[in-house]
Amino acid sequence: MFDFFDELFGEADKKNFRYQVAGGKKFVLEGYKTILKADENLIVIRLCDAVLSVCGCNLKINELSKNTIKICGVIKSIIQEGASNEK
Repeated sequence: MFDFFDELFGEADKKNFRYQVAGGKKFVLEGYKTILKADENLIVIRLCDAVLSVCGCNLKINELSKNTIKICGVIKSIIQEGASNEK
């Protein structure tokens, strides 16, 4: 299966994550561990040592693979709680 981020950045470090938001309507995250909550207004995702909350309207998980998730809808905010993604 083609993995967009692997093609751009190579093998992902298991403790790091990266995401991209396109036009406030598409969110792609690489490096997640599990989905903690998912409804049309909030999707909460566990990372290695942090939690990421995607807030918005009409949110839907469009694609889900081993460590990549794609969310579509109106994305209003992304909140990270826990450790930083900086090296």
